[in-house]
Amino acid sequence: MRRNTYDDGRPRRPGRLLNTETLKPKNVGATLARFWVYFRPFWPALLITLVMLLVGTQMQVFAPVLIGQAVDCFLLPNTTNCWYDTAALTAPSTDRMAALGQLVLVLLALFVGSSILQGLAFYTMNWTGQRALRRIREDLFDHMQRLSLGYYARNEAGNIMSRITSDTDTIQQVLSFALLNVVSGILQIVLTMAVMLQANVPYALLSLSVVPLMALATVYFSRQARRAFSGQPPADGQRECWFAREHCRCARGAGV
Repeated sequence: MRRNTYDDGRPRRPGRLLNTETLKPKNVGATLARFWVYFRPFWPALLITLVMLLVGTQMQVFAPVLIGQAVDCFLLPNTTNCWYDTAALTAPSTDRMAALGQLVLVLLALFVGSSILQGLAFYTMNWTGQRALRRIREDLFDHMQRLSLGYYARNEAGNIMSRITSDTDTIQQVLSFALLNVVSGILQIVLTMAVMLQANVPYALLSLSVVPLMALATVYFSRQARRAFSGQPPADGQRECWFAREHCRCARGAGV
């Protein structure tokens, strides 16, 4: 059993749980599999979220295509690129304007429908994430009850509280917003690239030539941000330790 004093008689201070830099999981697949255990009961909601996200993203990507058709078919008729309403190429200007008004209504319906689907997807994902997070917190609380008293003696209470609250809040943000934003962004990029390559391959490749530079910049700044924020949890734990000590001191002074 670990003693409360060193060999020279100096008292041991409680260890600080968060003084080390936060490391990535050694096995990302195993970590995601552990999260899937909590999400498995809610797989229908996840499937509905994915479908709504896919349809909403497709509507967002298809809207600029229709805007191009509005120019090629109605504003500046072009027989080569117009496929939405070829009859409008030879129609009078009044008929073209009427058809253009119908196309504007279609675009409005696409934007409104995409916004509704995106909102429902966020709501469904948030609903699922909150219920999965509740199960995680319940299992965490049960695990803390099984820890030995020596664990709490070796680690400061404030650091343990910071680890629990900070990590669960981070998981909540990821499950509620960040994960859905990442999936939505990936789908939008992939669908946009497909539309661009279908329209014009040379121009699409020229436009996508900046993607590797953007990827490198993203990796660089993400590493810098991780280093900058790696020391934040220990400071939170120290503040909570100070608050706990001051609260206990005031309680003893008041005779509680």
